[in-house]
Amino acid sequence: DSVFKGKENWKPLHERIVEGLQATGLEFELSGKKKYYSIRTSKQVACLVPATQGRFEVRINIKGHEPVGNLQLMKAGSMCSHAIHLTEENADLSEVLLWLERAIQRT
Repeated sequence: DSVFKGKENWKPLHERIVEGLQATGLEFELSGKKKYYSIRTSKQVACLVPATQGRFEVRINIKGHEPVGNLQLMKAGSMCSHAIHLTEENADLSEVLLWLERAIQRT
């Protein structure tokens, strides 16, 4: 899997995020790209990105939301409007899943 090449430590976290989203019952499609996984409904709502060995990014499209908690604004023109940076493989995903659910429900 080229997405995780050299960053295999993030694969279990990625799987936990996907399983958590699937447990919500929301409809979405997971599509592997060269460097990330795309979460789509009728349009792209998020990207799961093993950015470096020490950082996993969850990029989310929820334009118009103020950055709160770990949710940060991405620079204008980015594919997604916000991002959450995770630095631990065993990170608490409740906030991540909450924002992903909101993004999916908005499409």
